[in-house]
Amino acid sequence: MVRSRLTALIITAFALAACPARAATTASGTITAHVESAIAVSFNVSDFNFPNANPADVPSVPPTEGGITIAVKARGPLSMPVTLTVQANDDLRSGANVIPIDKITWTVTGSGFAPGTMSKAAAQSMGSWSGPGEHSGTFAFRFENSFDYEPGVYSATVTYTVTGP
Repeated sequence: MVRSRLTALIITAFALAACPARAATTASGTITAHVESAIAVSFNVSDFNFPNANPADVPSVPPTEGGITIAVKARGPLSMPVTLTVQANDDLRSGANVIPIDKITWTVTGSGFAPGTMSKAAAQSMGSWSGPGEHSGTFAFRFENSFDYEPGVYSATVTYTVTGP
C-alpha cells in the first residue's frame, strides 16, 4: 500500500515535471481622447409671442410661452471668457408701422446672466462666465404696451450669439 502510494507519487511528480510551464506575455497600448474647445446654446422656446392686451390693464406684457430658458455650454481653458449676446435685426414691424425694438426688455434668474433691453444697434449682453461649464437661466421677457401703437402683427428677428474658445 505504501509502495503503491509512493509509486503513484513518483509518477505524478514525473508527469508534472514533464509538462511545460505555461508561458505568460503582456502587451500595452495607448488610449487617446481628443478633446477640443466647444460651445453651444439651446432654448426651451426659440420663438415667442406677446399677446394682445389693453395697455390700461397690462402695461408690461409677458410672452404667452412664459419664462424662456436659455442654456449655454462651453468647454475650454479655465481662464476662457464665455459670453452670450442678443441683437435684433430691426425694430418690430407690421407693414409700414414700427414699434422700437427697445420696447422689449428682460429680467433673468441664473448665475452669470444679466437683465437688459433689446437693441438693433448693438449686441446686448445676456450673460458672461469664465471657464468651462454649463449655465442655464430663465428669462422673463416683457413688451412695453402702449396706446400709441398702430394695430397689427409686429415681428423682428433676433440673433443669439455665444462666444468662447
